[in-house]
Amino acid sequence: MRQLALRYTERNVDTKLISYKREHAVSKVWNVRDRFLVCISPSPSAMGLIRAGKRIASDLGVEWVVAYVEPLVELRPEDKSRVSEMLNFAEKLGAQIATLSGQDIAETLVSYARSKNVTKIIVGKPGKPSLRALIFGSIFDKLARKCQYIDLYLLSGDTREQPAKFKPPVLTPFSWKNLGLAIGIVIICTLVDWVLLLFRLSLVNLIMVYLLGVTWIAFRYGRRISMIASFFSVLFFNFFFVPPYFTFAIENVEYVFTFIVMLGVGLMIAYLTGQLKRQTISMGIREDRTKTLYALSRELSKSSYPDELFKIALSHVEDFFKCRAVIFVLDKNKRLEARFGEAVQLALDSNELAVAQWVFEHKKSAGKGTDTLPGSSGMYLPFSGAEKTVGVLGVFSTQEKQFVDPEQLHILEMFVNQTALAVEGAQLAAAAFDAESKIENERLRNLLLTTFSSGLTEPLTSISQTASELLKPEKLNNESKRVVLIEKMRKEVERLNALIAELPEIIKSEEVP
Repeated sequence: MRQLALRYTERNVDTKLISYKREHAVSKVWNVRDRFLVCISPSPSAMGLIRAGKRIASDLGVEWVVAYVEPLVELRPEDKSRVSEMLNFAEKLGAQIATLSGQDIAETLVSYARSKNVTKIIVGKPGKPSLRALIFGSIFDKLARKCQYIDLYLLSGDTREQPAKFKPPVLTPFSWKNLGLAIGIVIICTLVDWVLLLFRLSLVNLIMVYLLGVTWIAFRYGRRISMIASFFSVLFFNFFFVPPYFTFAIENVEYVFTFIVMLGVGLMIAYLTGQLKRQTISMGIREDRTKTLYALSRELSKSSYPDELFKIALSHVEDFFKCRAVIFVLDKNKRLEARFGEAVQLALDSNELAVAQWVFEHKKSAGKGTDTLPGSSGMYLPFSGAEKTVGVLGVFSTQEKQFVDPEQLHILEMFVNQTALAVEGAQLAAAAFDAESKIENERLRNLLLTTFSSGLTEPLTSISQTASELLKPEKLNNESKRVVLIEKMRKEVERLNALIAELPEIIKSEEVP
């Protein structure tokens, strides 16, 4: 009891401390309660780091957080899927998960650690340093410089997989149409500069027009197209506005430095604008996800009946993912049946029902797009609550790779988990209400027994004694005595009837309002 009381006090003080630091903008870490942060990357070895973090958290009995910082370059589909799997795995192990965004990974992690009052940061052991890490420093070096009051640990984890080899970042297909449009914008900038040249503006002002065009191209068509546009801007500027005109020859050596700076500024604008666009898209996706989950939570909070909750979840899944869905629940015979959704239109056969039954029993996803029973026509996910599985969701997408995307799959899993918790809560509330009703019925039954046993004993005893007196021969022949005994029995019967008439009022007064 003493240990439990100390842990409760520690947790309460820690919660109040975080609130105080947030209100007063305190960035320093106050070591009141240990909490450590596990930083992961798309590398397969990060899975072993999560396992090691779980063991440390279990041994120390402390809270732990698994954080992932989204890179500035787009990841490959397999890397996205691996990150999503690792975050889900960490959440199942009891960790808090966080997906962060920022240009500087080390600064982003340290800022998040300070906001959560993290006392220890755990990172994986780096591999062979790259040329960039040798020149600018590795993430571990930056963390070591910026942690200050936070302890930094370097672990290799329980690595069972081979470290992933370097793979070039995923590039979107090159669009020649966009390149042509970008060159057209550079030509328009050249025409604008030609008009501005009539007003005898300096060459510096003409360069600003090209940079404005490069900025628009970077925002509209991406980084690669804008870099090519930067190169064409330098060529057009040299050809039309630098003497000797209409040639690429350079008369003044100073213009070489001008061209280098112009190209460098154009490339920097293209790079920064591409990062800004990618972060804007990422923030938009998160905002849409938050709005959708908020709408689902709001609808689920309006009902306390499991069937209504399943219908609400089914409607949101079909509206958000634009596909058909079916929800399987147990019938009265404890057998799984397709109760909600267009099961008839989908023509679900016994094989699909068997997949849903397997998902319900093993509490794991299966079906189309997974490694388990991929030949099914739909993908099945269990409604797993805190204590039990309350049903199975089957989604039937017309797009072959809709749920291969980790973002889409993660949103679907959040839909399922939130619905499962709501349904499980409703079932527990209904079970609690039934238990309370049974207790109340038992109390009323005991009340009736008590009332009858105490209030009916005397009248029944009196009636029994009077009847025995009437059966005696000397009482039967004496008319006056017989009348007195009969009158006594009549009064006891009336008393008994009055007691029975008052019984409903007694029960009503004892009912719980």
